[in-house]
Formats: sequence, C-alpha cells, structure tokens
Amino acid sequence: MGKQYGKALCAAFFATVILVSGLATAQATNELIITSFQDGYLSWTNGNSNLYYTVEYKPNLNETNLAWNGSYRVSQDVRSSSNNITVPVGVYYQVVGSSNPLHTLTLSPTSGAVAAGYYAATTLSAVDANLSAANIATNVTVFGIAGTLNTNVLALVPKTGQTNSYQTGDDGTYKKGVAWPNPRFTIGTGVDGTNCVTDNLTGLMWTRNANLGGTKTWTNAIAYCEALTNGVYTDWRLPNKRELLSLTDDGQKDPVICNTAGTGKWSANDPFTGVQSSYYWSSTSYAGVTPTIWCVWLGQGDVLLYARENTFFVWPVRGGQ
Repeated sequence: MGKQYGKALCAAFFATVILVSGLATAQATNELIITSFQDGYLSWTNGNSNLYYTVEYKPNLNETNLAWNGSYRVSQDVRSSSNNITVPVGVYYQVVGSSNPLHTLTLSPTSGAVAAGYYAATTLSAVDANLSAANIATNVTVFGIAGTLNTNVLALVPKTGQTNSYQTGDDGTYKKGVAWPNPRFTIGTGVDGTNCVTDNLTGLMWTRNANLGGTKTWTNAIAYCEALTNGVYTDWRLPNKRELLSLTDDGQKDPVICNTAGTGKWSANDPFTGVQSSYYWSSTSYAGVTPTIWCVWLGQGDVLLYARENTFFVWPVRGGQ
C-alpha cells in the first residue's frame, strides 16, 4: 500500500496544511489516499478495513536522519469499516508541567483490569514482586516466568474413603510422606463435644474413647458404629483398614499411637482415652477369603486377618467421604 504525506505549518493561532501528493502516488483503488486536513482533522480513504492505521509525523521532510514518529496515541492503530477515516492530529501546542504523570498510566498490583492508555516500559515482576518463580507451581509459566514451587509439599492430605458393602475391599488412600501438623490432634469443644478428636493430618474425626463399645464381633461392630450418637454427631462408622493405619505411629509401641502434639507416645487423655494395645476391627474384608476381615493390632501396628466371628475392639470414625 502506498503512503500519502501531509505537511503542516503551525503557528500560535492558525495552521495551514498543504497536501503533497507527489511523494507517493496511489496506484490502485485499495491504496491509501489523504483526502483532507481541516481544522485539526486528517482524513484518508480506507481501501482495506483489515488494516490498523497509524498517523506518523516528523518536523519536516528534508531531515533524512529523523525517523517518523507515531506516538500520538489518538491516531495509533486506527481501524474502521468505513470507506473514509478521520482522526484528530496535533496542530496547536503548549507545554504543561506536573509533579505526577498526567497521561502515562500505571499498572496496579492489586487489580487485573488494564485500562486503555499509554504505559511506560516495565516488567510485571516490578509491578508486583509476588510474581516470581518461587510463587508459581512447577510446570506452570505465567507471563514468561516458569514456576519452581513444589505444590506437592503444600497439597492437602486427601480424605480416606469408605467401602459401601463392607465386602468389596479397601477404597481408601492414605497419603504418605506429608509432614505431620502440630498439633496432630484436636480435642472437640463446646456443642461438638469433648468426646470427639479430629486428626489434623487426615481430617478424620474419631471418638475420643477408643474403648467406647468394648469388644464385638465384626457384624455387631458395624451395627454399633452406625447406630452410635457421640457428641452431636450420628454419622459414625467402622473405619476401613487404611483409616485405622493412619492413626499409627511406627516410632511408638504398646500402643502405636502418638500424643496430641504428634511428638511423642500417647498417654491417657493425650488426646484419647481407653486405647488398647490389642486388635481393632476394620470394615475391610479380605478379597481372597470373604469371611475374613483385616484387623489392626495397635500393640505394634501389624495388620492381620481374622474371621468375623471373633470379638475385637471397635474405634468409630466419621468424615473423610
């Protein structure tokens, strides 16, 4: 596309424009042709509505070392579907001083909105220091900054699941390798009842008394948990194998349960009561032999199989669905 150039002579109170067509001649109907310059407005033909036009200027056409300047914001990236385009261009000038920038906009670190306007060159990390590799997840790139944050360390421990029929095996998952919170356990308060303890590692809630129902057969243990009201809660159930194992601390024995802080061995009321160094039923049956059930020995943390007709201890749990 050819260019058309206009030459403006500016004074304090008047401006005269001479259209110079000899510098570039339109050769086709879709080429740009300046049609008028009047009262500070420049008009030209729009032969291609897909183009973005910019009105460029320079002091004169004789100084070949001076590049054309297109920084006049109102006449940058002009696009229109009209056959003719008209934009204002500068013909009168004054100089105004200010202690703050009047026209250069500033990006905000507290807002994602970017208003139309002129912005000085900068980097986004200078606008907001929080935009750094250490704050962006690994394998994620934001504005050219590749993240190095290991989100696995910060990931929440997933809740363990619960089988529906008590016959289909264990569907729970206990995430290993996660640092224990401190405190590990929190005793319930107020209306929630001091008879409940929340495990801050898994999010599961246990009855504070680990010997609340005594010993029972496996079938009776399931029924007992589902009928139990403890604190203000009625949705207790028999824990699955992995849920029971999530309570154990291999650094302890007789029983393998830690204290409230998670830094030492359990003792009475810290936080549980009635913990037995004996066998506890899980709700998980063994797929190889249907009548047998997985039990956890809290003396040393072993997992063993027993027939459901045996009588073992019951430790109800809730949550984690």
